[in-house]
Amino acid sequence: MNAALQAWGEASVDYRSLASKRRTLRERRDQFLDRDDEIDLLLARFALLSQHYESDLSRLQAIEEAASIFGALDEGPCPWCGADVSHRGEHAEALCEGDTDDIREAARAEQGKIHLKMEELSEIVAQLTAERAEIANLRLGRKLCR
Repeated sequence: MNAALQAWGEASVDYRSLASKRRTLRERRDQFLDRDDEIDLLLARFALLSQHYESDLSRLQAIEEAASIFGALDEGPCPWCGADVSHRGEHAEALCEGDTDDIREAARAEQGKIHLKMEELSEIVAQLTAERAEIANLRLGRKLCR
């Protein structure tokens, strides 16, 4: 009977140890799956942000082109404030801040800032994509199934 109790005690310890390991593995699997879902959400949001950046670049390029065209116009009303040539007078620059060179430079500067942000975003997306691939490998290699 003593041997039976000893065997029962060893089996019980083994069972508790295995149950603890199983619980730990499940918790770890759940953490990986949660992170995978989080990465998917972030990548979707970053795709929208990238589209927003592209839209901003298009808008700024249009502003830059318009400023170039308006700067080339000598006659007719001011393209910014609408004042006729005869009404502009000596105070025209104080009344209308439509300096096409400044507008072009500002548009170029903003485009540069957006390009930097796009590069940073691209790096982050690459990191998240690599992390998602690691999680996928873990799921396949260690059978971390949903």
